Amino acid sequence: MKRHDIFKMEKVLLQDDLMSIGSFELSQDNSAFNQQGYVATPIFVFPKNSIWIQHEGKQSFVADTSIVNFYNQSQYYRRFGIDPAGDYCHWFAPSFDLIDNLMEPTQSPESPFNYQNLGCSKHAFLLHLRILEHLRSDHETDRLTLQEWCVSLFKMVISSGVPSKRSQENTKTHQHHRKLVEQTKQAILQQLEENISLAQLAAQVQSSPFHLSRIFKMICGYGLSEYRIQQRLRAVMLSLQQGKGDLADLAVRYGFASHSHLSASFKHYFGSPPSQYQSS
Repeated sequence: MKRHDIFKMEKVLLQDDLMSIGSFELSQDNSAFNQQGYVATPIFVFPKNSIWIQHEGKQSFVADTSIVNFYNQSQYYRRFGIDPAGDYCHWFAPSFDLIDNLMEPTQSPESPFNYQNLGCSKHAFLLHLRILEHLRSDHETDRLTLQEWCVSLFKMVISSGVPSKRSQENTKTHQHHRKLVEQTKQAILQQLEENISLAQLAAQVQSSPFHLSRIFKMICGYGLSEYRIQQRLRAVMLSLQQGKGDLADLAVRYGFASHSHLSASFKHYFGSPPSQYQSS
């Protein structure tokens, strides 16, 4: 693939001495989709479409809106499709000075992340959307405000939870459990608009309902239904911001009983009504 084609996939939204921000989009029918990727500088990434990511020499995982991905300098990786739309995400590249000030002193600025991903809290999810909306607005960017938000976001994502000792164990049992969880996430994401049962889901990943429910909660810290509602509400949020569909249509699409049910669930989860996030 020609180098100028790579540039078309990536759009730099902000270049700053504290944090650079950009978007990346790549369809599954692009010849580069299944080719090895490369990250030149440490970044953390907020996926918008769900895909499989495999860092070089590591076990693959599902990248979706529930996590933040981390890449060190000179990181190689591969992607594999889940969402038919392909890979779409926003990346944040903290400066080496910011990394040096906020990360543990034992970590080098070039390779500060000793984990592939961490959970994306709803507060980090909302703050990163707020930053992106600020960059998209027609108003002149308030640099001080933006930099404060970026510092807060970086602190949020790196403090969202260092992987537990259990999650770092390299045992065959743990690897099997992790694989089961990632396959389950894929199954849920591919049927996000459908009202599947626990028994159906367990059969799809060749597990028992009790075993699947127990392992998923042990690994993720929350249950299957909580994961699905989280993914549905974040999908609604992104759809509203992109002007794709109204609330009534989104309620039907994502399995909510009514427009009011979606509104109440959205407000309970995000703390604000969906009207606050609708694209004008």
